[in-house]
Amino acid sequence: MIWLSGYSWQDNNPPGSSKVGEPVLHQQAGGQGTFTDPLTVAVPGHQGDMAWQPGTKFYLPTVERYVIVEDSGAARPPAGTDTHLDMWIDGQDGTQQADSVCESQFTGRVPAQLNPPDNLPVIPGPIYANGRCNIPAQPADRGTYKDSGSDSGSDGGPGSGSSN
Repeated sequence: MIWLSGYSWQDNNPPGSSKVGEPVLHQQAGGQGTFTDPLTVAVPGHQGDMAWQPGTKFYLPTVERYVIVEDSGAARPPAGTDTHLDMWIDGQDGTQQADSVCESQFTGRVPAQLNPPDNLPVIPGPIYANGRCNIPAQPADRGTYKDSGSDSGSDGGPGSGSSN
C-alpha cells in the first residue's frame, strides 16, 4: 500500500504554477492518466535524492490513472505505507477550497502497481477539471495520515507535493 495525496495549481510550489522539478514526458505537471500520457506525481526527496527515479510509472486503481514520477518534495510516507505519491490533479479552474475537497476524496492508503501493463482501466483526463473531481467512488478504509503515527508534521494532503 502507498500513501496517495494530491496537489494542484493552487498549492504547487510556486503557487499558481504547474512547474515540475524533474520533467520526463511533460515540461509542466500534467497528463491525461493514460499509459502513454500518465499524470505527474511528486515523490519524497529532492533532485538527485528522490524516493523513485524520474520516469518511474505506477497505476493507481482507486483513481483509475497511470502516473509518472516527474516531481519531488512530497512528504515522507506515513507508517504502514511503502511510499508517498502526490498526484497532480490540475485544478486550474478551481479554487484552493475546491481542489482541497477533491484531494481529500482520494487521499489515504491505497494500492498501486509499479511498472504496470498498458491495458488497465483508465478514466482519461485531469483529476479536477470543469468544476468536478473526476474519480470513481473511493474505498472507505483509506486511513488518515494522523492515524498512521507519522511525526513529519505534514498531513500528506494539499501542498505536500511541490517542485523546486
